[in-house]
Amino acid sequence: MLLETTKIPMADFMGRFASQFFEKAKDMLQPEYQPGQHPAIARQLEHLPMLRKPFPAQAENILAASVHLYACDQPAIVLSQDMGTGKTLVGSTIAMMGKRPQRIIVVVPPHLVAKWAREIEVTFPSVDVHKINHAGAIEALEKAYRAHSGQPERPEFWIIGRVRLRMSYRFHAQTNTQMQYSSWAERYVKRLTCPTCGGILMKPGKKPNKKETESMDLTEKVIPGAADGSEGDEDGIYYEFADHDFLNTAKRTCQHVKTGDQVKDGCGAPLWSARRLHEKSTEETIASAMQKLPGIGKGTAEKIMALAPTTIREIIRDLSNGDIHPAMSNVLNKSATKKVRAYIEHTGFTLGDGNYAPVEFIKRQIKKGWFDVAIFDELHEFKGDNTAQGVAFGILASRCRKVIGLTGTLVDGYAASLHPLLFRCDPQSLMRMGFGADDGARFQREMGVIRETVVEEEEDGLSTSRGRKVVRRQIRNLPGIHPNVVANLLLPNALFLDLPDIEKSLQQLAKEQGAGEVRLLPSFREVFVKIPQTVHQEERVTKFCKTILDAMKDAMRNGGEKGLMGPVMSAALYAADGGYKDVVCHPKRHEKPLGILKPIVTEHEILEKEKFMRDLAIRSVSAGRKLLIYTIYTDKLDLVRREVA
Repeated sequence: MLLETTKIPMADFMGRFASQFFEKAKDMLQPEYQPGQHPAIARQLEHLPMLRKPFPAQAENILAASVHLYACDQPAIVLSQDMGTGKTLVGSTIAMMGKRPQRIIVVVPPHLVAKWAREIEVTFPSVDVHKINHAGAIEALEKAYRAHSGQPERPEFWIIGRVRLRMSYRFHAQTNTQMQYSSWAERYVKRLTCPTCGGILMKPGKKPNKKETESMDLTEKVIPGAADGSEGDEDGIYYEFADHDFLNTAKRTCQHVKTGDQVKDGCGAPLWSARRLHEKSTEETIASAMQKLPGIGKGTAEKIMALAPTTIREIIRDLSNGDIHPAMSNVLNKSATKKVRAYIEHTGFTLGDGNYAPVEFIKRQIKKGWFDVAIFDELHEFKGDNTAQGVAFGILASRCRKVIGLTGTLVDGYAASLHPLLFRCDPQSLMRMGFGADDGARFQREMGVIRETVVEEEEDGLSTSRGRKVVRRQIRNLPGIHPNVVANLLLPNALFLDLPDIEKSLQQLAKEQGAGEVRLLPSFREVFVKIPQTVHQEERVTKFCKTILDAMKDAMRNGGEKGLMGPVMSAALYAADGGYKDVVCHPKRHEKPLGILKPIVTEHEILEKEKFMRDLAIRSVSAGRKLLIYTIYTDKLDLVRREVA
């Protein structure tokens, strides 16, 4: 018996059997959230005091995330939503869905701090919003923690920019000095010593060659067991006397010291101290902080600084507590006093605390769980494995009970970029799969796609008839993600929302309530039109492109600059559009241009693409339509200003 087979397009096949596939997947995956199955959480969202209610599609994401975080007690959720779908509203509402008032820290791009604060204030009427994207962030956190180290009485939002969160302080070497007689130099030389144990500081070195050994008065290298180099194992570890260049490159500790003629282990004490970015005196720092208050200029600040030192200390204490000292009120007029009072009530007053990272303060000085929820806006910006932002993300996530990530581009196609994000959000899930914090390369190899290029070259042995084979390996990450990543990591911990979802939910709601048609997104049709050049124009442009591309290949083949690709490709792409004038490809640090394209049209002619655009504009204006013309070229390559008759 022969069976007939029929080929149908994949889109038609999926459309025909979509419901069966969905039901089968639902039975296998056992989703945590199903619409209508969680009435308690739905009632909680309905009674949540909000001045702006979420759209139906947004509400579904809020309910699903709340079930995941609070009912199922999962540590993290990632919201992958399109721009304009309300990530701020959805993320902040999910954070508010805890069983008690939550203390929430929000990490956002610096330019969005004010926007987040404004959105929260106009959405939730009974919350406290603190903007700490300033130098006094640590002072504000410390004051709040000392005053209320327990659970908050009402919801709190602490908003900080991601740059401020991970900023660190500067440091410099902190050592003592000791004069020691050098037998090689035959004079006393200055040595750096540890302030704690007093030993002469040493640093690891390399075995000196014969030439260096003959000039030991300049290098003065020693090895363990024989500080003068006359005895000891020739293959032993060599040490040099530490200098400021070595100590200032990192936060060093006392590891090796010279005691007598021996090099021994140091005491481990730190050999650095923190310092501010500026060298201002205490008076200058206070005056500068005063001038940041509204209504206080340089002259008024000088009058305040002329008061008694005890009075100045009382003024600073009162400002930090949100009050204005009577002595300060006497200096200010009524209008300035009112402005200062409003400012410190809303923003607070601080003298600044240098550049010590707030995330380090949270890690070391604030107990774990004081912040209930951490929200990270633009989560993909924290995907760096060893970047300061990535490390700050991992530290803060580990100090909070729940983590909410917001992004529009969760997956960039590479498995390696997902590893640090997923591990810092939910390390247990990756550890169950056998991946640790340092397994990013293995995660890409096993859960992504790599291309390994192996090149074997046989070098001429010269003195022998047989050469030596040299094997070179090059590994490159390629786009691609294993299905296990999607099934075991993304689907259980991520929610997705785009604009058509919101529009569809509103249309369904309008239909149920008998309202008219609802359309959020305008209908449009995208058409690609290929504009052919004339034969003469095409020949000229093709010849120009071939000339500059060949010149680039020759230069790179002969070991020339690697920066030729940009200017050459820019000139080649611009030639067809800017051919009404000279197109010159002249990379920097080159004596002469790689190629010049003379105008491919006369002074009174226009290009074929310009003819099409002119005719389209005439038809659109005649039909009463508006027309927007967009060009990618600006500045010297600008095409908009060209007059097309």
